[in-house]
Amino acid sequence: MLGVAELARSLHDREITSEQITREYLTAIEQQNPALNAYLTVMHDSAMQQASAADQRIQQGRAQSPLDGVPLALKDNIDVAGVAVTNGVGALRSRIASSDAEVTRRLRDAGAVILGKLNMDEAALGATTNNPHFGRCDNPCVPGDTPGGSSGGSGAAVAAGLCAAALGSDTLGSVRIPAAYCGVTGFLPGRGQVSRRGLSHLCCSLDQVGVLAHSSTDAAIVYDVIRGHDYRDDQSLLAADQPQPALDLSQASIATIDCGPFCDADVGAEITANLLHVQTYLASRNYAVADPLPTPTAFTDLRRASLLVIEAEGSVACKDWLELEGVSRSLRKFLNYGGQLPAHKIELARAAMRDARIAWQSLLQGYDFLLLPSAPQHSFPHDAAVPDNQADFTTPASVAGLPAISVPTGRTSCGRFQSVQLVCRNGGEPALLAMAAQIEEEFGID
Repeated sequence: MLGVAELARSLHDREITSEQITREYLTAIEQQNPALNAYLTVMHDSAMQQASAADQRIQQGRAQSPLDGVPLALKDNIDVAGVAVTNGVGALRSRIASSDAEVTRRLRDAGAVILGKLNMDEAALGATTNNPHFGRCDNPCVPGDTPGGSSGGSGAAVAAGLCAAALGSDTLGSVRIPAAYCGVTGFLPGRGQVSRRGLSHLCCSLDQVGVLAHSSTDAAIVYDVIRGHDYRDDQSLLAADQPQPALDLSQASIATIDCGPFCDADVGAEITANLLHVQTYLASRNYAVADPLPTPTAFTDLRRASLLVIEAEGSVACKDWLELEGVSRSLRKFLNYGGQLPAHKIELARAAMRDARIAWQSLLQGYDFLLLPSAPQHSFPHDAAVPDNQADFTTPASVAGLPAISVPTGRTSCGRFQSVQLVCRNGGEPALLAMAAQIEEEFGID
């Protein structure tokens, strides 16, 4: 299947129709999803209706955006009016969204075709998409492996060619980890650039909507549609409506983090070697790549503090589920624990996050980009022990509210995907996407 940019060009040059390509996606979903389990809901009839309407607009020269007629899919914690929004929780199977999320509305206004809703970790808590109610989602490129999570269905659907791109949500890495494990691009915009209204929250202070796509170019097209101020989202920035100036990449400076023996994250040897390989390439392109810096905060400590805040906020956001059937024992335990945390312990964790936000934002005052791994390990089998540290490298950008992108950079000797993560200052999303495209051009996966 083609990516967003190629599909958009073919549609608007009238080489194909949206009905044709939408039907192809729906057929592929019908054939592959029983084994993959990426989709929880397939919106067959409405998708074909949207495709037909898009074809009419394109034929009449009234295309609403580059996304007009392009088939996308959404994680099942993003509202689509009249469609189930389970948030990956069995007790919410029959919960129907009364209205569209703001990102859904923007996609509709742009003419995108919405194919359906995608599998995820229960309540967006986890990074394996081994859902106790809806079944596990498999990694389409490494059978038997997890696709990551919590937006694992989004990563798997894009990697398997079951949509042109997908939206997910990211609290501490839930867009970037699936992208890294599935060999696709995972883009997290800076805090306040994309509305979260209509997203089922786990942790309101950290949750953000992100994009999974075949490339940074594709992610940029989707981002351009969904970004913008929403006065009904208290984190939304007025500046999100303003043009974002692109950086002159020829003058770009890049910070790197020491991931050697003194790094507190337990980093795999192949992960470190891949990061060094990308650093060497960027230096060969005459970018100003700094010597590795010590980490502003310990990765593990920051992840643990952030998880404690998630437990506290999640116990409030999800408290109404505790008495329902169809909530797993592990989620119930998580919510109960969060509700019993003493106030001083929560405040200490929040203070650690505030200090970390300042520290990581300050690091980027001296550089245009920060380069680090997407995750400390590659994808792993569903039946293997789940590492505690999956979100160590994705947590800093989430806590600091910074834009970040996971970029695929090849495969390991055993066929799993390699990737790196780029981070920049908020408002620098166009430059971030452009730099990611440079890396994809050199290391991209066919």
